[in-house]
Amino acid sequence: MSAQETVDWYVKIGWSAINEWLCQLAAKNYNRAYLGNLEIIPPNADKQALISIFNEGSLWHLELDEDGDFLCTRKEYATH
Repeated sequence: MSAQETVDWYVKIGWSAINEWLCQLAAKNYNRAYLGNLEIIPPNADKQALISIFNEGSLWHLELDEDGDFLCTRKEYATH
């Protein structure tokens, strides 16, 4: 999946699904979550493109952990 295809997927589908999930986690006072638990993210998505577009407009910070998995941290708790 190209970077542009990843961005298109995020705009059409990903944003609402990821945002809904993160809202539920925030309501439960979770501050960190692995997005790999979301089966809707295409396995061949361009990770850097997804990170870039996600971090542009979210109250959460998305990054890759040491194993290359997506890790989300609420911005007020992020170390970056």
